[in-house]
Amino acid sequence: MAPRPRTTHPRTARQSVRGTLLAVTGLAALLLTACTGAPRQADGPAEGAPSGDPTAAHGCLNEPTAVFMGDSFTVGAGVDTESERWSTIVARQQGWNEVNIAVSGSSYAVSNRVRPNTAYVDRVPEAIEAEPDIVVVSTAANSADADQRAAIARTLGGLRDALPDTPIVATSPFHRDDVPAERLDELGDEIRTAAEARAVEYLDLGYPLRGTVDTLSDGLHPNAEGYSIIAGAFLAAYSAHEPSGSAFPDCGGPQD
Repeated sequence: MAPRPRTTHPRTARQSVRGTLLAVTGLAALLLTACTGAPRQADGPAEGAPSGDPTAAHGCLNEPTAVFMGDSFTVGAGVDTESERWSTIVARQQGWNEVNIAVSGSSYAVSNRVRPNTAYVDRVPEAIEAEPDIVVVSTAANSADADQRAAIARTLGGLRDALPDTPIVATSPFHRDDVPAERLDELGDEIRTAAEARAVEYLDLGYPLRGTVDTLSDGLHPNAEGYSIIAGAFLAAYSAHEPSGSAFPDCGGPQD
Protein backbone atom coordinates (compact mmCIF):
# COMPACT_ATOMS: atom_id res chain seq x y z
CA MET A 1 0.00 0.00 0.00
CA ALA A 2 1.60 3.27 -1.11
CA PRO A 3 1.39 6.24 1.23
CA ARG A 4 -0.71 9.18 0.19
CA PRO A 5 1.14 12.11 -1.47
CA ARG A 6 2.34 14.85 0.85
CA THR A 7 3.78 18.29 0.16
CA THR A 8 5.41 18.96 3.50
CA HIS A 9 7.07 15.59 4.05
CA PRO A 10 7.99 14.09 0.65
CA ARG A 11 8.82 10.45 0.94
CA THR A 12 12.21 9.78 -0.58
CA ALA A 13 13.07 6.35 0.77
CA ARG A 14 11.70 3.51 2.87
CA GLN A 15 13.05 3.64 6.43
CA SER A 16 14.15 0.22 7.52
CA VAL A 17 12.85 -1.06 10.80
CA ARG A 18 14.75 -4.31 10.61
CA GLY A 19 17.41 -4.71 13.24
CA THR A 20 15.33 -2.79 15.76
CA LEU A 21 15.96 -5.37 18.43
CA LEU A 22 19.64 -4.45 18.37
CA ALA A 23 18.74 -0.82 18.78
CA VAL A 24 16.55 -1.59 21.77
CA THR A 25 19.66 -2.34 23.79
CA GLY A 26 20.60 1.31 23.47
CA LEU A 27 17.30 2.62 24.75
CA ALA A 28 18.65 3.24 28.22
CA ALA A 29 21.12 5.72 26.79
CA LEU A 30 18.31 7.62 25.15
CA LEU A 31 16.76 8.22 28.54
CA LEU A 32 19.73 10.41 29.44
CA THR A 33 18.85 12.90 26.74
CA ALA A 34 17.59 16.16 28.18
CA CYS A 35 14.19 17.32 27.02
CA THR A 36 11.96 20.16 28.12
CA GLY A 37 8.61 19.23 29.56
CA ALA A 38 6.85 19.40 32.89
CA PRO A 39 5.86 16.40 34.99
CA ARG A 40 2.62 14.90 33.76
CA GLN A 41 -0.63 14.15 35.56
CA ALA A 42 -1.68 10.58 36.28
CA ASP A 43 -4.78 8.58 35.46
CA GLY A 44 -7.15 7.40 38.11
CA PRO A 45 -10.07 8.65 40.16
CA ALA A 46 -7.97 10.99 42.30
CA GLU A 47 -6.41 12.98 39.49
CA GLY A 48 -8.56 12.99 36.38
CA ALA A 49 -6.43 15.79 35.00
CA PRO A 50 -5.68 16.41 31.33
CA SER A 51 -2.31 16.05 29.74
CA GLY A 52 -0.54 19.05 28.28
CA ASP A 53 -0.83 20.36 24.77
CA PRO A 54 0.28 18.16 21.86
CA THR A 55 4.07 17.98 21.81
CA ALA A 56 6.30 17.92 18.76
CA ALA A 57 9.51 16.41 20.09
CA HIS A 58 11.88 16.55 17.12
CA GLY A 59 12.79 18.72 14.17
CA CYS A 60 14.66 16.87 11.42
CA LEU A 61 13.77 18.39 8.04
CA ASN A 62 12.10 15.34 6.52
CA GLU A 63 11.11 13.47 9.65
CA PRO A 64 7.81 11.63 9.24
CA THR A 65 5.16 12.84 11.64
CA ALA A 66 3.94 10.24 14.13
CA VAL A 67 0.77 10.97 16.10
CA PHE A 68 0.44 9.10 19.41
CA MET A 69 -3.07 8.80 20.85
CA GLY A 70 -3.51 7.39 24.33
CA ASP A 71 -3.98 7.97 28.04
CA SER A 72 -1.64 8.64 30.98
CA PHE A 73 0.71 5.82 29.96
CA THR A 74 1.34 7.70 26.71
CA VAL A 75 1.35 11.11 28.43
CA GLY A 76 4.21 9.74 30.51
CA ALA A 77 2.66 9.90 33.97
CA GLY A 78 5.12 8.70 36.58
CA VAL A 79 8.29 10.22 35.13
CA ASP A 80 9.68 13.74 35.30
CA THR A 81 10.40 14.49 31.64
CA GLU A 82 8.86 13.68 28.30
CA SER A 83 12.14 12.18 27.13
CA GLU A 84 11.48 9.21 29.45
CA ARG A 85 8.05 8.24 28.15
CA TRP A 86 7.76 5.26 25.83
CA SER A 87 6.32 7.17 22.85
CA THR A 88 9.20 9.66 22.85
CA ILE A 89 11.77 6.86 23.11
CA VAL A 90 10.14 5.13 20.13
CA ALA A 91 9.95 8.34 18.11
CA ARG A 92 13.60 9.13 18.73
CA GLN A 93 14.67 5.60 17.85
CA GLN A 94 12.66 5.62 14.61
CA GLY A 95 13.55 9.18 13.62
CA TRP A 96 9.91 10.27 13.83
CA ASN A 97 8.55 13.72 14.67
CA GLU A 98 6.35 12.96 17.69
CA VAL A 99 2.98 14.68 18.05
CA ASN A 100 1.60 13.43 21.36
CA ILE A 101 -2.13 14.06 21.85
CA ALA A 102 -2.58 11.68 24.78
CA VAL A 103 -4.92 12.74 27.59
CA SER A 104 -4.74 11.27 31.09
CA GLY A 105 -7.86 9.52 32.34
CA SER A 106 -9.32 8.97 28.87
CA SER A 107 -10.15 5.86 26.87
CA TYR A 108 -11.60 4.97 23.49
CA ALA A 109 -15.11 5.67 24.82
CA VAL A 110 -14.74 7.85 27.92
CA SER A 111 -13.34 11.37 28.33
CA ASN A 112 -11.14 12.71 31.08
CA ARG A 113 -13.60 13.61 33.82
CA VAL A 114 -12.62 17.30 33.95
CA ARG A 115 -11.95 17.73 30.24
CA PRO A 116 -14.96 16.93 28.01
CA ASN A 117 -14.67 15.49 24.52
CA THR A 118 -11.31 13.87 25.09
CA ALA A 119 -12.28 10.26 24.45
CA TYR A 120 -10.19 8.80 21.66
CA VAL A 121 -13.16 8.87 19.30
CA ASP A 122 -13.46 12.63 19.92
CA ARG A 123 -9.78 13.22 19.19
CA VAL A 124 -9.76 11.70 15.72
CA PRO A 125 -10.03 15.16 14.06
CA GLU A 126 -7.02 16.36 16.07
CA ALA A 127 -4.99 13.40 14.87
CA ILE A 128 -6.02 14.01 11.27
CA GLU A 129 -5.21 17.72 11.49
CA ALA A 130 -1.58 16.86 12.25
CA GLU A 131 -1.27 15.31 8.76
CA PRO A 132 0.48 12.25 10.15
CA ASP A 133 2.66 9.76 8.34
CA ILE A 134 1.79 7.18 10.99
CA VAL A 135 -0.74 7.04 13.85
CA VAL A 136 -0.20 4.93 16.99
CA VAL A 137 -3.18 4.31 19.28
CA SER A 138 -2.64 2.71 22.69
CA THR A 139 -4.58 2.21 25.92
CA ALA A 140 -4.00 1.35 29.56
CA ALA A 141 -7.59 0.11 29.89
CA ASN A 142 -9.20 3.09 31.56
CA SER A 143 -12.97 2.62 32.00
CA ALA A 144 -12.36 -1.09 31.62
CA ASP A 145 -15.91 -1.95 32.70
CA ALA A 146 -17.46 0.13 29.90
CA ASP A 147 -18.46 -1.42 26.59
CA GLN A 148 -15.99 0.28 24.26
CA ARG A 149 -16.49 -1.79 21.12
CA ALA A 150 -18.45 0.85 19.21
CA ALA A 151 -16.01 3.60 20.17
CA ILE A 152 -13.02 1.47 19.19
CA ALA A 153 -14.57 0.79 15.80
CA ARG A 154 -15.42 4.47 15.29
CA THR A 155 -11.95 5.62 16.35
CA LEU A 156 -10.03 3.27 14.09
CA GLY A 157 -12.60 3.58 11.31
CA GLY A 158 -12.53 7.37 11.44
CA LEU A 159 -8.76 7.40 11.20
CA ARG A 160 -8.74 4.95 8.32
CA ASP A 161 -11.47 6.79 6.37
CA ALA A 162 -9.60 10.09 6.63
CA LEU A 163 -6.12 8.60 6.17
CA PRO A 164 -6.61 5.77 3.67
CA ASP A 165 -2.92 5.37 2.80
CA THR A 166 -1.38 6.17 6.19
CA PRO A 167 -0.05 3.40 8.45
CA ILE A 168 -2.20 3.14 11.57
CA VAL A 169 -1.17 1.00 14.53
CA ALA A 170 -3.32 -0.03 17.50
CA THR A 171 -1.60 -1.74 20.41
CA SER A 172 -2.84 -4.29 22.90
CA PRO A 173 -3.72 -2.82 26.31
CA PHE A 174 -0.92 -2.07 28.72
CA HIS A 175 -0.91 -4.19 31.86
CA ARG A 176 -2.25 -2.76 35.11
CA ASP A 177 -2.87 -4.67 38.33
CA ASP A 178 -6.27 -3.10 39.02
CA VAL A 179 -7.83 -4.55 35.85
CA PRO A 180 -8.45 -8.32 35.72
CA ALA A 181 -6.23 -10.14 33.25
CA GLU A 182 -9.25 -11.64 31.50
CA ARG A 183 -10.69 -8.17 30.89
CA LEU A 184 -7.38 -6.97 29.44
CA ASP A 185 -7.39 -9.97 27.10
CA GLU A 186 -11.01 -9.29 26.14
CA LEU A 187 -10.28 -5.63 25.45
CA GLY A 188 -7.30 -6.64 23.35
CA ASP A 189 -9.53 -8.94 21.30
CA GLU A 190 -12.01 -6.10 20.78
CA ILE A 191 -9.26 -3.81 19.54
CA ARG A 192 -7.83 -6.54 17.31
CA THR A 193 -11.25 -7.24 15.75
CA ALA A 194 -11.87 -3.57 14.98
CA ALA A 195 -8.34 -3.13 13.65
CA GLU A 196 -8.54 -6.08 11.29
CA ALA A 197 -11.88 -4.84 9.96
CA ARG A 198 -10.34 -1.48 8.96
CA ALA A 199 -6.87 -2.46 7.73
CA VAL A 200 -5.24 -1.19 10.91
CA GLU A 201 -2.15 -3.02 12.19
CA TYR A 202 -2.70 -4.59 15.62
CA LEU A 203 0.44 -4.98 17.72
CA ASP A 204 0.27 -7.42 20.61
CA LEU A 205 2.87 -6.16 23.08
CA GLY A 206 2.44 -9.13 25.40
CA TYR A 207 2.07 -7.32 28.78
CA PRO A 208 5.80 -6.73 29.29
CA LEU A 209 5.25 -5.19 32.76
CA ARG A 210 3.08 -8.01 34.11
CA GLY A 211 4.55 -9.47 37.28
CA THR A 212 7.19 -6.78 37.65
CA VAL A 213 7.73 -4.92 40.92
CA ASP A 214 10.44 -2.36 40.30
CA THR A 215 9.03 -0.83 37.10
CA LEU A 216 6.21 1.24 38.63
CA SER A 217 6.49 4.75 40.02
CA ASP A 218 3.26 4.94 42.01
CA GLY A 219 1.74 1.48 41.98
CA LEU A 220 0.02 2.12 38.64
CA HIS A 221 2.16 4.10 36.20
CA PRO A 222 5.56 2.98 34.95
CA ASN A 223 8.80 4.57 36.02
CA ALA A 224 11.60 5.29 33.56
CA GLU A 225 12.62 1.63 33.47
CA GLY A 226 9.03 0.57 32.85
CA TYR A 227 8.58 2.97 29.96
CA SER A 228 11.86 1.78 28.46
CA ILE A 229 10.54 -1.79 28.62
CA ILE A 230 7.28 -0.76 26.93
CA ALA A 231 9.24 1.05 24.21
CA GLY A 232 11.34 -2.06 23.62
CA ALA A 233 8.22 -4.23 23.36
CA PHE A 234 6.68 -1.83 20.86
CA LEU A 235 9.81 -1.63 18.73
CA ALA A 236 10.16 -5.42 18.65
CA ALA A 237 6.51 -5.89 17.66
CA TYR A 238 6.69 -3.10 15.10
CA SER A 239 9.81 -4.58 13.57
CA ALA A 240 8.08 -7.94 13.19
CA HIS A 241 4.86 -6.47 11.78
CA GLU A 242 5.79 -3.33 9.90
CA PRO A 243 2.52 -1.72 8.74
CA SER A 244 1.78 -1.63 5.04
CA GLY A 245 2.26 1.80 3.55
CA SER A 246 5.07 2.68 5.95
CA ALA A 247 7.44 4.21 3.42
CA PHE A 248 9.16 6.98 5.35
CA PRO A 249 11.91 9.40 4.33
CA ASP A 250 15.34 8.58 5.65
CA CYS A 251 16.08 10.98 8.47
CA GLY A 252 19.47 9.57 9.31
CA GLY A 253 18.43 7.20 12.10
CA PRO A 254 17.91 8.02 15.76
CA GLN A 255 18.08 11.71 16.56
CA ASP A 256 20.33 13.03 19.33
